[in-house]
Amino acid sequence: MTLGRRAFLQRLGGVLSVLGLIDQGLMGQASTYQQALAKPASRRLALLVGINNYPESVWQGSTGKGMFLRGCTTDVELQRALLIHQFGFAPDDIVTLVNGEATQAKILAAVDQHLINQAQPGDSVLFHFSGLGSTVKLSEYPNKVFPTLVPVDGVLPKAASPVVKDLFESVLVERLSQVRAAQLITVIDASSVTLGEPLQGNCRVRARPWVPTGNLPPQPAGADAPAPDPFASVRSGRSPSWPGLVLRPSSLETPALENDWDGFSAGLFTYTLTQTLWTAPPHLSKLAALRRAGRRAERWVGQGIAAPPQRGSSDSTPKALYGEERRLAHAVDGVVQEVNPEAGSARLWLGGIDAMVLAHSAALRFKPILPTSRLQALPTTLRVKHRTGLTAEAQIVGKESVTVGTGVIEAMRSLPRDIALTVALDQRLERIERVDATSALAGIPHIAAVIAGEQMADCVFGQPLALPAPTLTASTITGGDGAALETPPAALSPSGYGLFTPNQTPIPGTVKDQGEAVKTAVGRLSDRLQTLLAVKLLRLTRNPTASELPVRLTTEAAESAKQILGGEETSSARQYRRQTDSPEEMPAILGTPDQAIRHLRFRIHNLGRRALYSIAIVLDHRGNLSIYCPNVADLPSPETAAETTVAPVTLAPDAQQALPSGDTGWLLKPMDEALEIFAVLGIAPFRNTWATLQQQGALFQRDRFIPIRQPLPLVQALLADLDAASTGEKEAIGVEANPAHFQLCSSAWATLSIRSS
Repeated sequence: MTLGRRAFLQRLGGVLSVLGLIDQGLMGQASTYQQALAKPASRRLALLVGINNYPESVWQGSTGKGMFLRGCTTDVELQRALLIHQFGFAPDDIVTLVNGEATQAKILAAVDQHLINQAQPGDSVLFHFSGLGSTVKLSEYPNKVFPTLVPVDGVLPKAASPVVKDLFESVLVERLSQVRAAQLITVIDASSVTLGEPLQGNCRVRARPWVPTGNLPPQPAGADAPAPDPFASVRSGRSPSWPGLVLRPSSLETPALENDWDGFSAGLFTYTLTQTLWTAPPHLSKLAALRRAGRRAERWVGQGIAAPPQRGSSDSTPKALYGEERRLAHAVDGVVQEVNPEAGSARLWLGGIDAMVLAHSAALRFKPILPTSRLQALPTTLRVKHRTGLTAEAQIVGKESVTVGTGVIEAMRSLPRDIALTVALDQRLERIERVDATSALAGIPHIAAVIAGEQMADCVFGQPLALPAPTLTASTITGGDGAALETPPAALSPSGYGLFTPNQTPIPGTVKDQGEAVKTAVGRLSDRLQTLLAVKLLRLTRNPTASELPVRLTTEAAESAKQILGGEETSSARQYRRQTDSPEEMPAILGTPDQAIRHLRFRIHNLGRRALYSIAIVLDHRGNLSIYCPNVADLPSPETAAETTVAPVTLAPDAQQALPSGDTGWLLKPMDEALEIFAVLGIAPFRNTWATLQQQGALFQRDRFIPIRQPLPLVQALLADLDAASTGEKEAIGVEANPAHFQLCSSAWATLSIRSS
């Protein structure tokens, strides 16, 4: 029998009441604690820490302004749900410390009591921290800097109390090195990068805005033998290696970020990582999983966020993220957490569904998935009635029973026809600038303006930042209490206005070198905003997890068709392919295997027994969209309806289609820093799409990607085609047509995408 979380915290509180802040006497409690807790073989233990509510004395002292974090406790929920429902952790083996519980003493005591004293060889152990990171300087060692994690009681040093109260990473490393487990994973969703501002674009920075300077506590003294010094590694300047596997979101130059979604906030790294593990196939390698998480972050905020995993010095490095074994045999969008048979309802945890789909789908239906080796769904569906954050209450529609722990995937996605592009206005803009920008943006159809940092946004309008170098050589700022703080806040550069991704990455071609009026800038960017909305709608059609069509998209070097560079496939496709044929293990960056590659070819695979219709669209790094025009006998002309020529082109069962089909492929230009290709497949012809392209006066060319002059109407026509293809499928699950929405059934379409960087 194991202790539940409440009993654990009660016992932990009793221990802490008689121990000091950092007391190695905690180690002496091992035998007592082990008697209270049974230790079955191959247990899975987790300690999850999340802190949103930092006191001002910890966050920033008496200087500047800032905002509290919002998503760290959500990170704990994300990890806990994943560990229980996907990886089989027992709820009583997961200890969480959130907000006021997460003091330095309690964190270290929990490491000792829950992890060190319980873990045995063969066990799996996870430690997770979400909150503020920091870099501190010590007066005793003026030429060194020390990375720390900030506990809820990590008060900034003051003149009257100069001791640094952060949790030094080296102290945590030494504690975790004592964990006797076969597999140890540490996830740190915080960073020590200090930019002097709590916001980066529309994202909050998980780092203390300032670099404090203080002292270490005095070394412990004993009558006969000195007590062990918990800060020995800090005083020696050693940098001990993390044991096991360490996952964290940033390098030394980029901060950890958290973002607002529809109804909740979460750490960008934790959310993308856990969502990837919900939707990934079993036995996905560590690097492949992190590449997937990075690509997901790129779609959401503009650039990858995952640093390469750090392999520790011990033998406790896991072969796969979170262990080899998984409860669910398939990728899923969520899981059934609770069932109410009397009310015919169920509570769902939707940790795997794409955050943008969750935000914009007006009505969702899910299918329960049978826990078998093949992807099989029950005839019952779950109709979402209302949602709070990642938890949804759903009505059970059908006679089949649903059990707790059952995985679910989308059955239908309903997207409003009036979805807007949300533009966040940089808070560093002057008030009159924000007023002018709001007025100008209101005149552009389907565009909504908000203030950065207040809610989810698709892009940011502002000016480039003149960021200080992320070093400790910046001018010192002294707070009113005498604390030494470094790194001044970032300032706007004198250049013109432009558009940025949510994490403040400039969108190429939108920032002018010289100054201009706000309304002039918005007018200049009007067409680009419409294109960004088209890309947003196109990405909202992605459904590799839920699609019932067994299809795959790959990229290859045109010089050598066997040199596969990347790929994505639907979950349904995995039961058709050979075990050794795994696109998930392919490189994520085009051209990495051979720098001499100059031409690319894309290939769509139909692995099923039904003919499909396909569309391929490429987005280049300048924001331009192109559509593939296949080889057909008669190309459309003004006198010939597009549907009679291009639309009937099909991808036969068990067939492949190379794009372009010729030997030259897609020429990689020096400026092609990034490409994203979308393959959209359906069970009905794309008549509206091709007709719209013809109406725009497109010059059809055989076996070429041709520019799309007006992307938004074309993507809206594509959605109309997918809605039409879903007509029969909607009737089968009892859904009434809604002319205000595009209603897309998973059995009628598939959208895959590959992104290079």
